[in-house]
Amino acid sequence: MKEILRKIIRAAKAAFPALLLLGGINASFAQLDLSPPSQANASPGDTIAIPLALSNPAGAAIDAFGVTLAYPANLADYAGITTTGTLTQGWLAIDGSEITPGEITIGGFNLSPITASGVLVRVRLAIPAGASGQGILHLFNFVDDLSGATTSDGELIAGATAIHAPDRAETVSEFRLYQNYPNPFNSETRIVYELFQPGRVRLVIYDMLGREVRELMNENQPAGKYNLFWDGTARDGSGAASGVYIYTLSYFPPGGTGKFLQSRTLRYAK
Repeated sequence: MKEILRKIIRAAKAAFPALLLLGGINASFAQLDLSPPSQANASPGDTIAIPLALSNPAGAAIDAFGVTLAYPANLADYAGITTTGTLTQGWLAIDGSEITPGEITIGGFNLSPITASGVLVRVRLAIPAGASGQGILHLFNFVDDLSGATTSDGELIAGATAIHAPDRAETVSEFRLYQNYPNPFNSETRIVYELFQPGRVRLVIYDMLGREVRELMNENQPAGKYNLFWDGTARDGSGAASGVYIYTLSYFPPGGTGKFLQSRTLRYAK
């Protein structure tokens, strides 16, 4: 995506040198949230438009961005993006490309930045005949002016709901879950989390349909920083398929006073 944007910027410099000097790329902002809908329902044969909603309370200037959307490939086929009636309508360049089934990279560039909140783009997904189940819509890999953005997961429900996704993530102060490294990985990846107070911790790997693949931790732990490793195997010892997975940390405070969740995505490439 960055290389595509560099080519666009070079072309724009040649065509609009004076304007580009005034534009530039602004990568700093107070808070930026980008979320798919909390739930999207569809029937086989439908083509639905998923709005990616941008919350920009600080009025940050955004004239270049990139983001990846992961979706359940067994429930939907990518059918393009649309910018009609969105914040990026009329942008100099805007594109959505399917990397692999289940992953779409979306990005764009413009000479005049946007500073408002609203729908950034809409992603069109076609629901094939016979599709039935429930999967996760997840945004990650924010770059350029969206670097550092926060997000929340959504759900795509097609036909009869048969598979339940893990609970949606929420921001918590009791612990911190870090991005795995390396990512993508093909042999082993490390997952780091930090507890600011003691409690019971459960860390689980889910596939994009919300099915549990592997439980890496489920025990009481004191405050501190911890490392876990996943080698791409499922609970029965078989190798997981290549693709995008979600790892979720559930934290249970002492005394049974509730549960807190945080999730991130990782990519396994055999």
